Amino acid sequence: MLPNMTDSIVTFYAMQACMRRPVMIDYLSGVDNIVTLCQTAKVEILYSSKEFIEKAKLHELIKQLSASDIKINYIEDLKIKI
Repeated sequence: MLPNMTDSIVTFYAMQACMRRPVMIDYLSGVDNIVTLCQTAKVEILYSSKEFIEKAKLHELIKQLSASDIKINYIEDLKIKI
């Protein structure tokens, strides 16, 4: 779940190259709809940006996704590992 920017497209294709199945999520769909979507699609890990979560005020969504056993990975943390 990333903003509509070039980095998001690069991340999308990089995930495919690593044999991952990326899912585009509309963060404006509402917390309940997004949680249901992730459960239906069997999303286990959600990649997002701390800065995006802050700016879009999505803290409640992240809290609900975490409570639904969906792991949240932040791209800022991945940059350190790369």
